[in-house]
Amino acid sequence: MSLVTCHLSLSLLLSLAFFVVVAYAGRTHTFGTYSTETDFYHFYAPDAARLAAGHMTENVYQGPGYSIALALLTIFTGDLFLSGKWLSLVSAALVGLFAFLLFARLFNYWVGIGAQLITFASTEFAEFALSATTDMFFLMLCLACFVVFTAPQLEARWRVSASAVLVGAAYLTRYNGLFWRRRFSAA
Repeated sequence: MSLVTCHLSLSLLLSLAFFVVVAYAGRTHTFGTYSTETDFYHFYAPDAARLAAGHMTENVYQGPGYSIALALLTIFTGDLFLSGKWLSLVSAALVGLFAFLLFARLFNYWVGIGAQLITFASTEFAEFALSATTDMFFLMLCLACFVVFTAPQLEARWRVSASAVLVGAAYLTRYNGLFWRRRFSAA
């Protein structure tokens, strides 16, 4: 096993451990709370159901990206709230992995591991990892964009193209993703 594979294996193991621990802890979270999940029930779940029925979304203040992802995942789970929780949980595990990749590239391996551990140790991060909200999904798309854009093994045209797709997905998920347009147009 090469050194790079060994280093990535520890980060993947940390993300998997976070996923398993939070999924186990969240098994009793069977319905949404009167917090950020009110948006889920008021906007995103109804729009996902509309999309699944072949109709357009009705929520004019948020993009359809999260509702599309929710509708696609609900094909497998059969439950919109369960899909929202799993989408946040998988996104949170990926956020940890992406944090590692970004900090390891920028500084070194151990700083990357530290960044991943600090991310996972945040109380708010674990809370949002269990919530059926757009927050983790949006953060995952944003970090994925950074990871792809800074990937040294990809040619510039592939980095720009893949980053553009991710920026578009982030914008369709939350309109505050518009800040990406300015960042990448300057690059």
